[in-house]
Amino acid sequence: MMPDSTSSSRQFAVAATVSVLLGLIWWKLPHPVLAGAGLLPLLLVLTLRAPFLLMLGFVIFSFFRIHEVFPQLYPLRIPQLLAAGTLASLAFNWFAYHIKPFWSRELWIFATFFMLVTIGVFVATNRAEAMGSYTGTYIKIAIILIAFAWLCTTSRHFAVSAVSIVIAGLCVGVVALSNKAAGIGLVEGTRVTIGRDIGSMLGDPNDLALVLLFPASFALAMLLTKHTGKLAPCWA
Repeated sequence: MMPDSTSSSRQFAVAATVSVLLGLIWWKLPHPVLAGAGLLPLLLVLTLRAPFLLMLGFVIFSFFRIHEVFPQLYPLRIPQLLAAGTLASLAFNWFAYHIKPFWSRELWIFATFFMLVTIGVFVATNRAEAMGSYTGTYIKIAIILIAFAWLCTTSRHFAVSAVSIVIAGLCVGVVALSNKAAGIGLVEGTRVTIGRDIGSMLGDPNDLALVLLFPASFALAMLLTKHTGKLAPCWA
C-alpha cells in the first residue's frame, strides 16, 4: 500500500532540509558534485512517493530545455538526474505494485511506428547520424511516452501537466522576449533564439517557435474550455 500523506509530508520535509543544508555547503564550496548531491534527497523521495511529478519534471526540462534557458542550472545535470530517477521510480513502483502497467491500442500503434523507425535507422543513408538521433532523443521519447501513459492516471495529473506546460512556456517566452529586446542571439537581425552561444536546441529559431507553439496550444485550450480558466482547481 502507498504511505499516508502525513508520512509522505514528513519525508519531503526531511529531504528538503537535507537539500537546503547541502545547498548552503555548495554556496560556500561551489562544485557541481555538491549541487547534484543536494538534489538527491528530494529525488529519492520523489522516486518512492511521487513518481508522476518526477516524470513530469523530466518532460518539462527535456522538452523546454529549461537548463539551457537558464544556464545557471546547466552544471547541475538536472535532466540526467530526473531521467535516472524516473526509470528507478518506474521499476520500484512496478515491482511494488503501486502502478498497473497496461498496453492499449494506442500504445500498439506507437510500438509499430517505433519498430518502423528502428528499422529505418539501420537502412539510413547516414547511419551514424541516424543512430545518434535515435539513441540520443527518440528512445527517450519512447520511454517517457510509456511512463506518462502509466503514471498519469487521474484528472488532477492531467490538470497539473497542462498548467506546468503553460508555466514552462511562459518562462521560455519571457527569456525569448528579453533576448529580443537586448538583441541577444538574433538570426538575420530579427529572429530570436535562446542559448545559441552554448549550442542549445533553442538556438535555432524554428525549434524555438515549435517549442513555444506547444504551450500556446495548451493555454488556448484552457482559455476556451469551461472550468479550466483558473489555476487553483488544477492544484486542489
